Amino acid sequence: TEGLDHMIIEIPNGGVVDVTTLLGASETDRIALESNFDTERTVYLTLSSGAPSSADDCEATLQPNREAPFCQRAITGEAGKKVYAMITHSADNSPVKLRGSVG
Repeated sequence: TEGLDHMIIEIPNGGVVDVTTLLGASETDRIALESNFDTERTVYLTLSSGAPSSADDCEATLQPNREAPFCQRAITGEAGKKVYAMITHSADNSPVKLRGSVG
């Protein structure tokens, strides 16, 4: 299947992004996410039917530490749910970039 090799996903400060839709993925696709190492902030992830309203709604994290095994995550979708990524609000107001891919 033809798909995006990698896409840089930018999460605005304090924002939530619908990774499934951004990548043009189907709800049941496997989505891989990788911290882009340009941040020291934790990204919160969830597979849900609706956008999370806080980090408490998320069951997984993507850690910024290059050495951590959790700077990469793969999530297999479920019908009726999408992968969302969010960051909490920070005083430096900077967005966070991730690499995302389907499959």
